[in-house]
Amino acid sequence: LDDNAAKTGRPVTVRTDTGIARVSEIVAECPNISIRRGAQEAGMSHTTFRKILRKDLGLFPYKIQITQPLSERNYADRLSFATAMAEMIDLKRINVGAIWFSDEAHFWLHGYVNKQNMRHWGSENPHVTEIKPLHPKRTSVWCAISARGIIGPYFIHENVNAVNYRALLEERFFPRIAEMNGISKYWFMQDGARPHRTRDVFSSIQANFGDRVIGLGYANQERGGIDWPPYSPDLNPCDFFSLGLSKG
Repeated sequence: LDDNAAKTGRPVTVRTDTGIARVSEIVAECPNISIRRGAQEAGMSHTTFRKILRKDLGLFPYKIQITQPLSERNYADRLSFATAMAEMIDLKRINVGAIWFSDEAHFWLHGYVNKQNMRHWGSENPHVTEIKPLHPKRTSVWCAISARGIIGPYFIHENVNAVNYRALLEERFFPRIAEMNGISKYWFMQDGARPHRTRDVFSSIQANFGDRVIGLGYANQERGGIDWPPYSPDLNPCDFFSLGLSKG
């Protein structure tokens, strides 16, 4: 089969040790190479190249993640936060298990169609269309998570603003925390979303948690607590675990 392939110019379709070694070399040099380009460089069929990647080399096609760019100031803020937290933990001034991390996520209610993944096989073009509202409805889901468990999820069926966010904290979150052997045992963390940082919201949080707050802008306005570094969803379990899992 290899001799015939060489004579006719057809790509090699047999997974040999030499072919496996060649594919491994190609991928090591360029991990984001396409199946088509890799098969061309290896001189084998697309199918053989793909089988070697999956079955012989045990590789999987992982998608890249798009994140916001961080400035030098952002990196400095994150380092400062991590250093301050590590010091407080070493001095036993804060118990990580007593921190309630919070956040909200937004879910579109109309459904989402990715036209790149939708196909209609037929002999003629059926001119399939998908109706999409100009201003689609969405709902926001808020929750808090700590070593004690999860509080929520709570739903906000409108755009999150300072009024309904404060109402959620005062009517649902604070009472639940108070039932857990007293609110004075815990810390509260929130990110830097604009509705979280109004004077009324900060005052409400301060009345319940005092200086035991981790939040962007809170330390400056309330003269206490720890400043949360902006653009840091990777530091919040709500983002990379609970709400991320819900969206996944």
